[in-house]
Amino acid sequence: MTENPSSTRPTAAITTANNNAPPSVVVVLLVCGLPGCGKSTLARSLCSSCTDDPHSPIHVDYVEYDALQETLARRDNLTPLEAWRRTRTVALEHVRSFLTHAVTTGPIVTNTQPQQPAQPHVLLLDDNFHLRGMRQQVYRVCRSFVTPTVAVAFGIAWLAVPSDRALSRNAGRDPPRRVTTVTWDRLAAAAEPPDPTRSWETHVRVFRLGDHTTDDPHASTRHVSVLRDWIASAAPRNDETVPWLPPVVETDAVPVPANEAHVRDQQLRRLVRAVAVWRPEWAAVANQTRRTLGGGRPGVADTAALRRLFRDAFVVACGQDWDEAHHHELDRRLHEAEI
Repeated sequence: MTENPSSTRPTAAITTANNNAPPSVVVVLLVCGLPGCGKSTLARSLCSSCTDDPHSPIHVDYVEYDALQETLARRDNLTPLEAWRRTRTVALEHVRSFLTHAVTTGPIVTNTQPQQPAQPHVLLLDDNFHLRGMRQQVYRVCRSFVTPTVAVAFGIAWLAVPSDRALSRNAGRDPPRRVTTVTWDRLAAAAEPPDPTRSWETHVRVFRLGDHTTDDPHASTRHVSVLRDWIASAAPRNDETVPWLPPVVETDAVPVPANEAHVRDQQLRRLVRAVAVWRPEWAAVANQTRRTLGGGRPGVADTAALRRLFRDAFVVACGQDWDEAHHHELDRRLHEAEI
């Protein structure tokens, strides 16, 4: 991760005392997609483009989850799973620290261009974020920092590229960044692309199938330009509102009849994760069981009943000889997943 956001702004003077100053805007941008889709390449290019622009430098605080995970695993001698979990905890701590800093310092106003809009504080998070819950976790942290004088713009850049290209790029990496084909397929099967109909995922830029190609030398430049313009659109002018801020809706996380199927799916996903942590080789069967029990049917209010349905269907699909000890351990893990 980078230094404190204010430490690399030699031309910036922080304005906090002027009550007529524009509100402080923080841009939190997630760069997401499956392994090998080009997330880090795009994120690094965006960082360089923003900070190297002599006319309008924008400091971007960049968190690359893969690099952070490698650092934590090496420093603390963690297993891959432990490092993966710790990475998410540390990254969220950094998000809170970054937002706290932005709230404290106020808008960034350059000395040389006092009439120009204040520059936004920008935080760039680079990770798969293939599950919607991972993205919503960051959004909820951002939402908690919104005040009358601080606007948090939350956006998602989703890279959806041909699977053969992503797999080819992934195969050229060195471990531990290179994932197995089985893992890649499992991530692809579980992936939940952003849904613009959800209020908090409204602001998405999707680089669709074939849009981000390694054989087009201008593709990265075009995408960086799109993202830079997107970031610049968050800069407040006088008392104008920021046009692409997602609405802060407290009911986003409250189940309603219209999203019962989604609630059911989230319950099932917790059970799948419990199986995957226990026996990774059974994760694919557990995920298929989730799909079988999902299918857009109404949600189940009784989580214990849903757990029993999942357990019974999973045991049948698994096709193993289950003794009493295995049944007991499976029940225990599934029960703990609901707590």
